[in-house]
Amino acid sequence: GICISTVDCITRSTILELEIKIPGYGSTISALARVIYSRKRRVDNDFDTGVCFTDIFDEERKYIVDYVNTAIQGVN
Repeated sequence: GICISTVDCITRSTILELEIKIPGYGSTISALARVIYSRKRRVDNDFDTGVCFTDIFDEERKYIVDYVNTAIQGVN
C-alpha cells in the first residue's frame, strides 16, 4: 500500500477508488484500496491516510513500488 494526503479523516476499512498519475508512466493507474488508518498531521489540518491496494494490476503495483523506492532513495 501507500500513504496519501487527504483533507478529511477517512474511516478505517473504507474502500477508495483511486486514479494515480506517476511521471513517466504512460497512463493513469486505476486501483481500489482499503483505508488502514487516517491520522491528523500536526503541521497542518490534513491527514496522512494509509491504504492497502485491494484491486490493481501487478505491473502497475510494481511500477508504483519502484517509483516510491526511487523517490525515497533520492531524499536520503
